[in-house]
Amino acid sequence: MTDPHPGACASRRRHPLPEPGHVTPAQTLQWLAAGWRMFTARPGVWMIQTVILIVILSALGFVPFLGWAVAPLAFPVLVAGMLAGAQAVDRGQALRIDHLFDGLRRHAGNLLMIGAFHLFGALLAALIAAAVGGSAALTGMLVGAFAGMGLAAGGMMLAVVVFTVLWVLLVMALWFAPALVMLQDVSPLDAMKLSAQACLSNLLTFVVLGVILYVLTWVAMLPAGLGMLILVLVLAGALYAAWQDTFAERPALPPPPHLRTGPQSGARPRPRVIDRMQVRQLPLARGFAWLGEGLVIWRRNPALLTFASLGYLLMLVLLSVVPLIGQPLASLLMPVFSLGVLNTCREIDAGRKAGPDVLFSGFQQNLRGLVTIGALYLAGSLLVLFLTSIADGGTLLQIMTGGEKVDPEAAAVAPGFTFALLIAIALSTPVMMAYWFAPILAGWWNIPPQKAMFFSFIACLRNWRPFLAYSVALMVFCVLLPGLVIGMLGLVSPTLATLFSVPLPVLLIPIVFASFYANARDVFRDALDERREP
Repeated sequence: MTDPHPGACASRRRHPLPEPGHVTPAQTLQWLAAGWRMFTARPGVWMIQTVILIVILSALGFVPFLGWAVAPLAFPVLVAGMLAGAQAVDRGQALRIDHLFDGLRRHAGNLLMIGAFHLFGALLAALIAAAVGGSAALTGMLVGAFAGMGLAAGGMMLAVVVFTVLWVLLVMALWFAPALVMLQDVSPLDAMKLSAQACLSNLLTFVVLGVILYVLTWVAMLPAGLGMLILVLVLAGALYAAWQDTFAERPALPPPPHLRTGPQSGARPRPRVIDRMQVRQLPLARGFAWLGEGLVIWRRNPALLTFASLGYLLMLVLLSVVPLIGQPLASLLMPVFSLGVLNTCREIDAGRKAGPDVLFSGFQQNLRGLVTIGALYLAGSLLVLFLTSIADGGTLLQIMTGGEKVDPEAAAVAPGFTFALLIAIALSTPVMMAYWFAPILAGWWNIPPQKAMFFSFIACLRNWRPFLAYSVALMVFCVLLPGLVIGMLGLVSPTLATLFSVPLPVLLIPIVFASFYANARDVFRDALDERREP
């Protein structure tokens, strides 16, 4: 007998339920690598999304009487939004901040139902565990004496075990549920069933993933918990990658952004102008103009340039306070964030719209080369400090590395200290010349780090006259004149001098950073004219 309405079943079920596939423990590292790659594709937007997510969940948690229940309800909705952002990055589309709220726009009801199951499951697990522990404690009270104490303690341990098992099962049911609802339009109950089935059928894989995440969580907590911001973002990309490998048909690990958008997906990006790059030799007067041109760039978009400049300094400070590895890590990433500030200046100079995430754009432009430049600059700086030890017995080295607190007056009269300072100035100057343009050369033209530092040194050497004038301009307009004005105001009113001096760095620092871009634009103008795309 034939069905008179053959499309009825199809209308009730829009598509067949996806079947979970088999994944291996080795793929867990690929998922985390995919998450890291998605994060580095647009780190600024991801960071803003994470901050918004934390603020929303924290605010919901403070809702009187209902905060403890509202936050778990909203959590799957926000996770689904981050997964929608990961899918956009994977498809080569632009990541937007409002991707975080895609779950509200597309599947709010089903995602809130998953949140309700999350809340109900957590409460049920707690009640069952409490019942087990309470019954054991009650029985122990009836038995009395030592036997009762042992029975009560054993019951409490059993309650902890029961709660842990139930909680793990709940996490398994929730793990893929937002992705299945958001990305494959599966109903909430089916999504939780499929998620639990996928985790149980690949138990060893997800046990390995759990162990790795446990270790990474402790590592991320070391820098005052700041690493958790990045770990949350990487975990969102890893969850998307795990969903692809488990329920989708295509591999999870996306190609790097520069390979995905380039004209040849399998080709390695090659330097475009390196073979014919010419360094312009400029007159002395150009050095005085660079600071003024920096002021012009700042006036075009003061808010963005101030954010990028102060954000650069803040990121280096936050990195430097990480115990043991903070100072070297900040030195390694200094060229990366420096390129982000210079990219900000370039976008403003070209009249293009850019967001705060441009500060992190250096992570997408020859990252390995930029980190290598940071390592070489760090090694050169340390070598200079070690050489000064010959003159002062290591006093300057200890001061610069924070190994010893020295009274400035005592250091000034210490034998050899002045000579050590002169040695440091003389030797650090070529190191700074080699670093000055290196991040731009490596980031914008993919020049290898050693060649980038060599070209930077040659560019500074050929333009020593304008750089000398530039140094004088910086000294006069950023040190002497502000100091003179603050001193005169201090004679009139110390409060007035303080009010003038506090906002002064916020004004001067972005202008100085913009002047760095101005001298790079001037020295390499011919190469920049050939480089049309950002």
